Amino acid sequence: MSVSEASSESPPLSVETSLPYSKPTNPCIQMVSKSVSERLLGKFFDSYQFDFDFEQSSLWSPPIKRTVFLASSGKICSEAEMLRKLKKANKAWKIKRLIICFNISCLFN
Repeated sequence: MSVSEASSESPPLSVETSLPYSKPTNPCIQMVSKSVSERLLGKFFDSYQFDFDFEQSSLWSPPIKRTVFLASSGKICSEAEMLRKLKKANKAWKIKRLIICFNISCLFN
């Protein structure tokens, strides 16, 4: 199948060409699931080892917004829970800093 034939059909899973690293004239973007993306990243882990050029291959993954976060205790938290924990930790740090500054100022007076 040539590149021109592939562009007129529905998005192909793979395009075979006779030239290595040839860019298609009408590249198509295909959304893939996270598992497929991870398998591709695992397959092409070391670009130098396999002489793989990501710019030539047209592989690209958009950034994905996190919906859950992993706390240091190993608990999975939502964004609201994580913001609450961060604010609480920041508040505790500010209070501790004020106490330390107060204790130091008392030592010199």
